[in-house]
Amino acid sequence: MTSRQGRQAIAATAAMGVAVALALPTAAFAQSATQGKETATTTSSGTTYYVSSAHGDDANAGTSENAPWKSLTKVNDIASDLGPGDSVLLEYGSEFNDQYLHIKDTAGNADAPITISAYGDADEGKPVIASNGVKGSQWEQDYRANHKNKGTVSTTLLLKDVSYITVSNLEITNDDADVYDPIDTWKWTDTPDSDGTKLDRSASRMDRTGVAGIAENGATMSNVTLDNLYIHDVDGNIYNKHMANGGIYFMAHYPMENTSAETDVSRFDHVTIRNSTVKDVDRWGIAVGYTAYLNYIDANYGDGSIDDALIAKYGSTNVRIENNYVKGAGGDAITLMYCDRPVIEHNVGDSVSKHINTQDYTQPGSYGGRVAAGIWPWRCKDPVFQYNEMYNN
Repeated sequence: MTSRQGRQAIAATAAMGVAVALALPTAAFAQSATQGKETATTTSSGTTYYVSSAHGDDANAGTSENAPWKSLTKVNDIASDLGPGDSVLLEYGSEFNDQYLHIKDTAGNADAPITISAYGDADEGKPVIASNGVKGSQWEQDYRANHKNKGTVSTTLLLKDVSYITVSNLEITNDDADVYDPIDTWKWTDTPDSDGTKLDRSASRMDRTGVAGIAENGATMSNVTLDNLYIHDVDGNIYNKHMANGGIYFMAHYPMENTSAETDVSRFDHVTIRNSTVKDVDRWGIAVGYTAYLNYIDANYGDGSIDDALIAKYGSTNVRIENNYVKGAGGDAITLMYCDRPVIEHNVGDSVSKHINTQDYTQPGSYGGRVAAGIWPWRCKDPVFQYNEMYNN
């Protein structure tokens, strides 16, 4: 990753009820702070499972460093049985190619969250999960609301209806060998791909995510923390803004079974994304809060103001996005949607919206237009944006 020089700050786009503060040097530490920082992992109870691509064997018990599992298949087999205090630790230096991790329908608790992290010698580098769009990583998204709302999605790390979970110290990719467009060598050209890149401009291209958080069971998915992740080369659809498509995307669905929208609401509470780098992803860098319940929040749009009780009931609450670095996203860097008083601070966006141009974004008619921005809110109640930096779009 290239060093950032000639720092620039832009005025944050202020929508109704947005508090804005700018600071050049404070925001600029986000990139360096996410590199080389490893978060200690402890558990107060529960079982710890170890996985090593180099030293493991799936015939092992997997519950000690001396007898780790080899593949994430073993973890997926027990993922829904993970409970308070349980941990899944991947050995530093491991590479899990054509593999993925999908955790669904379970929870830790406030005193003993579920932990997904790393163990061993940090100098060996973060363990890598590279799903590469394989069949097993694919799932069917259908949240039955506005815009494009259904289709096949490949996700490397899927957290669906999971609460009290912390994920840290991982490298995550979802690469397509037929796509090549690294921002470090990308150049604006009048002729598509003449800079050596390869891009799939098909509107029917499969959506991909590095990390997807999905609330769907008609309840609140709460206390989810992503910390010190390196997410890159997620080669998703360059158009789709309203699917789980990009580096990190949290979305709330209608429950698959018909339930009451008055009492059974899928939503998020206490989501924290921090100290992470997101690079070369399509379409979004980091997005949190898009919801199938948007029509309830927007029903009486009027002057654009949002009732406190309405956003607290149908929106996401206690969301913090802090100290992240997003570079080379095809569309927006960081967006909060339908959140109640989120805090977005000390983030840096660099060289995003690289595909929002007439050469790459060739089919804008049905996808909301050829538009993107840096770090911004959509239909949030009193968000606080402070000490962020966005440049070189």
